[in-house]
Amino acid sequence: MLESIFRGTFRCTRVVSVPETTQQGIAVFTPRDSGCVDYKEQGFYDLNGQTFTYYQHQCFKIEKKTLSIMRYNGSLLHMFEYPSTLRLPYAFHHTHPCRKDQYALTLTIQSVDAFETFYTISGPTKNYTMHTVFVRQ
Repeated sequence: MLESIFRGTFRCTRVVSVPETTQQGIAVFTPRDSGCVDYKEQGFYDLNGQTFTYYQHQCFKIEKKTLSIMRYNGSLLHMFEYPSTLRLPYAFHHTHPCRKDQYALTLTIQSVDAFETFYTISGPTKNYTMHTVFVRQ
């Protein structure tokens, strides 16, 4: 089921709490021969009267009972275990440290055409949230 969700083009809207911004972009999932699905996202946001662009590139590796999200350099960013039968909506959860801060991610699959991510980043150097909604085009 995950293979059919993480394919194609999605419109994405991300709300960041600090600094308060809303980002608009496009995310494209493309299968590769290596078993990874390329994830490329790009978009824009306005901050203090200026428009900025953003870009990210990751790899989603979908295996029998795990979903791994890796940085493009191959290092592991998130790993989720899931049951053999997924009932939608389904929420994945993962927390990991990044230097002195903690990153908590909830990835909720609403349907084959929509999912969302919610990050809570907290610690001595960072304290904000990011909520992103992805809808298939």
